[in-house]
Amino acid sequence: MKVCTDACLFGAWVADYIRQNPRYDPVLDIGTGTGLLSLMLAQQSPAKIDAIEIEARCAAQAKENTEASPWANRIQIIQGDIQCFQPVQPYSFIISNPPFFENDLQAADPSKNKAKHSTHLSLKALFRITRQYLSPVGEAAFLLPYHRYQKAQVYANENALYPQEMIHISQTPLHKPFRTLLRLGQHKTKTSIHNFSIKINDGYSKEAIKLLTGYYLAL
Repeated sequence: MKVCTDACLFGAWVADYIRQNPRYDPVLDIGTGTGLLSLMLAQQSPAKIDAIEIEARCAAQAKENTEASPWANRIQIIQGDIQCFQPVQPYSFIISNPPFFENDLQAADPSKNKAKHSTHLSLKALFRITRQYLSPVGEAAFLLPYHRYQKAQVYANENALYPQEMIHISQTPLHKPFRTLLRLGQHKTKTSIHNFSIKINDGYSKEAIKLLTGYYLAL
């Protein structure tokens, strides 16, 4: 599976937040894919992480990736359906890079559809499950297409989850946002909203360099 820059930015953003708030332990990664987000969090935090993935090939790759890392003893890869998952304890933080598309033209490969389309797990169901599995003071963070963040806020509010921080990502200052990083908590507050450009001119922006240093070999 390909690793996208926006997913790396999301992982780095969440990892930095959890590093500054070490009380968040354990963590649940819903739809872990290759295990990228869990590995980035483990690099910055001592938290134990459960990473669940429904697609068998992706789960196998995530297991291979985590076992080859220095943090294998803190990351548990679970192959299964989050809607059938029965955690032994609530989670203090939940992260997810959910399927981006809904009611869109699908690929011929069913495994790609599970990864990219919310036919199996809708965004509405994801927020319901997140609320169900969170501890009373837990938080959650999601990587979303920009055009879905407003609907995501509606689903979040239905489950007593409220935007704490929101970052709209664009490729450059001249482009419109295409992704939103959303952090949710269980208390109402004024949402911190920022715009973030990945690149300026021919290079990465200062903000992107600050987040990705430590994960990228060259920037």
